[in-house]
Order: sequence, then structure tokens, then C-alpha cells
Amino acid sequence: MNAPQKEPADICILLEGTYPYVSGGVSSWVHGLISALPELSFHLVAIVASEENLKLRYTLPENIVGLSRLVVQKLPPGRPQVRGSKQFFKALEETLKHFQSGADLSDFTKILELLTPYKNELGELLLLNSKEAWELLVQMYKVQYAKSSFLDYFWSWRSIMSGFFSILLAPLPPAKMYHAVSTGYAGLLAARAKLETRNPVMLTEHGLYTNDRRIESSLSDWFHQRASGWL
Repeated sequence: MNAPQKEPADICILLEGTYPYVSGGVSSWVHGLISALPELSFHLVAIVASEENLKLRYTLPENIVGLSRLVVQKLPPGRPQVRGSKQFFKALEETLKHFQSGADLSDFTKILELLTPYKNELGELLLLNSKEAWELLVQMYKVQYAKSSFLDYFWSWRSIMSGFFSILLAPLPPAKMYHAVSTGYAGLLAARAKLETRNPVMLTEHGLYTNDRRIESSLSDWFHQRASGWL
């Protein structure tokens, strides 16, 4: 992430896999929107899969006052243990169980409240690689997925939770309003922004995100391997 700007931007736009590093319809829409509102200042948060080979595809308008990159699934190392680790994971387990059976914003709020006191200490060492993290994974597997492949569950868990925690632990640029241009990780960051800042949040879903994820899944090797096993 870049250094924070001195004053909050009027609007922080939350983007995933689009502007300003990827050209296309959604990116062109965002560029046009910002260019048409020169009286407002914007900070961009670009959620990316990697920081390698990133190249700006647009000349950024002058009213963009900040550009931050958030690498999804990339966590800081953090500390291997924090005070009250067992209690922390116990509370996290109870809340995540609600997520498996249909969560709401109150469950998401509880997770944010759990993380906040340890935010500068948490990272991959504790949240993904510790003994407590392993025990949490095994317990969650036993609750609803014990009849499925543990290996598949393990890698799915690692992928989902590393993405989840990377969004919740990343610096959030100050802004008077937050605008997510899709659901997914950008929408998750928008929900966090609403709860943490109490400032207005807007979601503009262009109807592509869930369809893109469906196509992405159907083209992956594991999807067809699993499908063959079901026949």
C-alpha cells in the first residue's frame, strides 16, 4: 500500500482485477466516472492477485489523490502467538460456524471486533500456520464437511481464509465515502469500511463478478476432477 494521503479523499473506490491495471468495460466506466467529477477527489484501492508485472493502462486523472494496492491472499508474517490465543480461536470458531449456516452483518462485525485488538500482531504465522489454526480447520471440517475430501477442504480453506484475512487486515485509506465497483473482495472491503468508519458506502455491481467466478471455476482442473468423481 502507498503512504496515506494527508486529507481523506472524497471517495475511495474499491476495485478488484480492473482499473487502472486492466482495461475493459468496467475499467472504462470507472475512468469516465472519475474524469466527469473533477470537483471530487478519489483514492483507488486496487485489489490484485500479485504485484508483479503491474502496468497502468490509463493516464490517471489529476483528481486521483492516492492509489493503493491490496494483494489478496497475501498476509504479513505477524507473530506466532498473541495473548489469549486459545480464547481468540474459540470465539473465531463460534462465529465462523454461523457463516457456514448463513451469516449476517452481525457475525461479520464480531470477527472485526475479534481482530481489532490484535491487528498489528496478526498474520500468516498465527492465522494459517499455527497449531490453533490447524485445530480450527479440523473442527470446522468435522462440523459439516466430514464426508468430503479433507485434502480438498484443506486447500479450499487456505485459499478462502487467506483472502478473507488479507482484506480484513489491510490498511483502509481514509475517505468520506466508499464505493465498491463489484461484490467479492471489493464488496467485503466495503462492508468493513462501513462498520469501521460509519461513512456512506455504495455498491455498483456490473453483473460480471459472479459469472466470471463461475467460468473461472468451471475451467479449473479440480472442478472437472470432482465432477468426474460424482458420476
